[in-house]
Amino acid sequence: MPDQFASAYIGSRVSFVLVNEAGQWHGTLLDVGDQWVKVLVGKGKTTLIPISNIRSLSIEIDGGNGEPA
Repeated sequence: MPDQFASAYIGSRVSFVLVNEAGQWHGTLLDVGDQWVKVLVGKGKTTLIPISNIRSLSIEIDGGNGEPA
């Protein structure tokens, strides 16, 4: 079960880099499971990404008040 910290960021914009892939992806965090994250990427494409395939994931912070975008 995902911890409350991760669940607090559902709906936030995220940036992530996948293992063995060049470039950074951007999307909206929709859900977090024990072994995966669900992200909305682009226009209406939802994808489940195994946590083991994510090299890095960061929350995009709105420049104004420090809250998640």
